[in-house]
Amino acid sequence: MVPAFATMPSNSTTFSSIGATTTYQILSSGYATPATLTQTNIASSGYDISAVSNSNGTAFSLRGINSAGFGSGDSTSVRVQSGGISYVDITSNGGAYVFDFTSMDIRFGGTGAYTLQALTYDGSSYSTSGAAITVTVSTSNAFASTGDMSLNNDFKNIYGVRIAPTTLPANISPYFDNIQVTNVRVPSLPAPTATTGAASSITATGATLSGTVNDNGAATTVTFDYGTTTGYGTNTAATTGGTVSPGAGSTASSVAVSGLSCNTTYHFRVRAISSSGTTSGNDATFTTGKCAQTIVFNNPGAQAFGTTPTLTASASSNLAVSFTSATTGICTITSGGALTFVAVGSCTINADQAGTSTFLAASQVSQTFAVNAVPPGVPLSVSGAAGDSQVFLSWSAPASIGGSALAGYSVQVSTAAGGPYANAAGGCAPASTNANLAASCTATGLANGFTYYFKVAAINSAGTGSYSSASAGVALVSSAPPPPVVSTMQVIVIGVNGLPVIANLTSNDGPAFLAALRGTLGTVLASNLQFAQQTVQGTVVLSGYQGGSLAFMPHSYQASDSRADGIYPMGDGRYQVVSNGTSATLAPAVLRLEQLAALFPGVNAMESENGVITADVSGTIYVVQPSVGVTQRAATGSAILTTGVDGYFHFVDAQGNDQILYPAFREYSALRAALRQIDPSATLNIELNGTATLVSGGLTSSLVPDVTLILMPASRMGQALWQESANRWCYANNQFQPVAGRAQCYTVR
Repeated sequence: MVPAFATMPSNSTTFSSIGATTTYQILSSGYATPATLTQTNIASSGYDISAVSNSNGTAFSLRGINSAGFGSGDSTSVRVQSGGISYVDITSNGGAYVFDFTSMDIRFGGTGAYTLQALTYDGSSYSTSGAAITVTVSTSNAFASTGDMSLNNDFKNIYGVRIAPTTLPANISPYFDNIQVTNVRVPSLPAPTATTGAASSITATGATLSGTVNDNGAATTVTFDYGTTTGYGTNTAATTGGTVSPGAGSTASSVAVSGLSCNTTYHFRVRAISSSGTTSGNDATFTTGKCAQTIVFNNPGAQAFGTTPTLTASASSNLAVSFTSATTGICTITSGGALTFVAVGSCTINADQAGTSTFLAASQVSQTFAVNAVPPGVPLSVSGAAGDSQVFLSWSAPASIGGSALAGYSVQVSTAAGGPYANAAGGCAPASTNANLAASCTATGLANGFTYYFKVAAINSAGTGSYSSASAGVALVSSAPPPPVVSTMQVIVIGVNGLPVIANLTSNDGPAFLAALRGTLGTVLASNLQFAQQTVQGTVVLSGYQGGSLAFMPHSYQASDSRADGIYPMGDGRYQVVSNGTSATLAPAVLRLEQLAALFPGVNAMESENGVITADVSGTIYVVQPSVGVTQRAATGSAILTTGVDGYFHFVDAQGNDQILYPAFREYSALRAALRQIDPSATLNIELNGTATLVSGGLTSSLVPDVTLILMPASRMGQALWQESANRWCYANNQFQPVAGRAQCYTVR
C-alpha cells in the first residue's frame, strides 16, 4: 500500500493515509502537472500522487507506486522542471507522524552535491537537527544513492528530511528517485518543560509567583507549589497562563498568593502537566516583608508637679517602646519612661518603636496631659536673732516651689517647740509676708524673758506648703542690749529694692570711726584721703584717691574688733576695715544711685550687701558691680550711661563723677557651693573689678562673668554647674528674685 499525499505548504511533501507496511517508495510522475494529476484520476490506476512546490515556486510532482512496480527513465523519478531549488522537505503531515529515513537516489544532467539533514517539529514549524550527510553525483545523468552511505541515528525517529543542493550546475533539472522510509508511526510527544521565574509584588502577607512553560505539542495545565520548605505543601492553579493550548510554545504563567506569614522565607516552583507527563520547575525562594506592629500607650491623666512618675507602653511585637518629650519646657522623659516636670502646663509625650530586621517601625503614639502646680516645699534653715521684744528671722527658699512662682511666706511663732503655733506679727504677719518674697522678716510684739520658736511655710498659687520644723529657740533677755555706737540710715531709692542696712558715719561715734577708717585706708592705699561726704543714699565719698575719689557703702559696724588694723577681704566682694579696735564692712557703691535709677524709670532693680546691682530691663537681667574708684569729669548737669573705650558700662552722674559698672557675679555663694562640690578645698574671692579668683587643685584661675543672665535651659534643670565649652561654664541662679529660674555664665582665663 502506497501512502497518499495531501497538498502542503511550500517546500514540503507530506505523507498521509499511512498503511500497514513498513517500507514505502515514492517515485516520480514524469512531467505531468498538478492540474492533470489529481487524487481522483490516478487512484484508479493504483497511484497516489500529490502536487507540491519547490522553494522557487516551480511545479513538480511525485508518484507513488504499488505492487505493480514502475517504469524507467524520466517517468520514474521526481524532476524539478525548471532548474534551481533552495531545498525540498519531505515531511509527515504537519508533524502527525515520525519515521526512519532509509535512502533515496539523486541524479541530474551533470555532476554536483546535495546535503541531507533530519527535521524536527515543535508544534508549529520544522527545523533542521543533527549532522548533515553529503551526497555527491560524480557522473552526469547517473544516480547517486544515499543507500551507499551509512545513515546514523540522526535520521531515525524524525519528522522529515531536508534535501538541499550545495553545488548545482546552471539550468540542470535534478531528479529524486527511490525515496524510502520505514517505521512510520504516530510520535510520542515529550513532556512539557517548566522554568520557575522570580516572585514579585512581595508584601508582608502576599506575593505574585511566576514561571514559563512550553507545552511541547500537548495541551498543558499550569500550577504552582509553595510553602516554607522544599516540601511546599500548597498547590494553586496559575491565574495567568494556566491553560496552554497545543503548539502554543513558550508561555508565561503567574498567580498571586495571599495569607502568607510576614518576614518569612517561602519556596515555590511552577508545574506543567500534560498527557505526556508532569514537569516541575526549579526551586526558587522569596521572603515576605517585615511584620507590622502597633503601640498601646494610655493617657496617664493629670500629674502633680514635683512627682516623678514612670510611664509605660507596649508594642504588639513585644519589643521595648522608647519615649521622648515634645514639650521639653514643661517635661522631660528618659527613653525608659521616667518623667521629670520642669514647669506646669501641658506635657506631650511620644511613644515610638523603631522596628528591627523583623518588624517595621510602629506609628508614633502621643499623649498630652496636664502638669498641675502643687504647694511649694518646706523652707530651709529657719533661724532667728534676738532683739528687743522682737526676733530677726531668716531662712532659705524651698528646694521646690511647686511649679508656680512663690507668692510669699507664712510665719508662725510659739513659746514651745511643740506648739501650739500662731501667726507671727510685725513684718512677719501674713499680709506682709505674702507681699514680700524676701526670705527674712522681723517678728515684733514679743515679750522679753521668753524663748520663741518659729515655723515658716511657702505660698504659691496652689496653696500653702508644709511648715518647716521648729527653729532653734530664740531667747529674748529681760533688758535689751545697748544701742550700737554708730546709727544706721534709712535709705529709699525709687526703683531699687532690697537695699542693705547702711551705717551712718556722720552721727554719734561715726565721725570718730570715720577718721580712723580714713587713716587706715590711706595707709594701705598710699593716698592722702579726705572725707568728702556721705550721701543721702548712704555712699561714703573719700577724695584724694588717684586724682579722683573712693566711693563705698559702709554697714555691719562693730564697736569691738580685736584684729590688727587693716583691710580684710570677705571673699564676696566686701571688705572689713579694722581700725583702733572697731570695724565696718565696706562694699563698692554707686555715688549717685538715685540718678542711675532715674535713667530707668519703672525698671525692677535691687542692690545686694556686696554692692552688686541686678536690674530687669525689658526682660533682660543685667548684673553689675560699681568700681570703688571714681574719676572726676566735667559736670554736664545730667546723668548718662555709656560704654567706654575699655568695653565696660560707665555711669557719669550730673556732677561729672565717672564710675565703671563691671559685669558681676549675681550669686557668689551658689557658685562657690557648686565649685566645692567638685573640689571641697576650692577658694573663691570676688575682686574689685567684678572678676573672681579661683584656687582649685593647686591652680589659680580668673573667672570673668557675663553681664547678663540667661534663662535656665530645660536640659540643665536640677544642675548647679555645667560646662558649655573648653573655657565656658554656667551656674544656676535660683535663690533671689527677680532672677529665679535664671543662670549666669562665665569665662575661665
